[in-house]
Amino acid sequence: MMKFATFIALLLAAIGLTSASQKITVISGLKRFMASIPDTCMKYMQLIIKWKIIVTSKKDIDWIFIWANSTTCQKCLDSPISTSDIGPCMKCLYPYDKHINKLPNCKDCLHGTPDEGCARCLVEVVYVTEAVICAVEAKVKMIMTLLQIGV
Repeated sequence: MMKFATFIALLLAAIGLTSASQKITVISGLKRFMASIPDTCMKYMQLIIKWKIIVTSKKDIDWIFIWANSTTCQKCLDSPISTSDIGPCMKCLYPYDKHINKLPNCKDCLHGTPDEGCARCLVEVVYVTEAVICAVEAKVKMIMTLLQIGV
């Protein structure tokens, strides 16, 4: 009985070592493969991963990337906002009113005159936009890092 238990233990150890060896081989093969991909292809891969995260998100976040990348609206995110920016920035957000109306202080702001409530709404939209973009970028970076280390 003792020989049988020893045999089973050695067999399991051999299987474990073989499995670990195969995993190391796969990981090192993946690292070599990832290293051989040109930088431009890696950037496209990052964009594809980002797109996949956005379109498969349980929350509707694609509008955030659309308005943030709009040439007319980008100034609302790229520079500090002043009171003179409230009106033009809120006009940029008109096409996204069904999303923006869900945010605090935004319900009555989009179709009224720019006031203090609109300033708070705009700040909320900018905050949400930056937070979502940051979260998606972090997830893309995590996935790329996992790919590069072969996990």
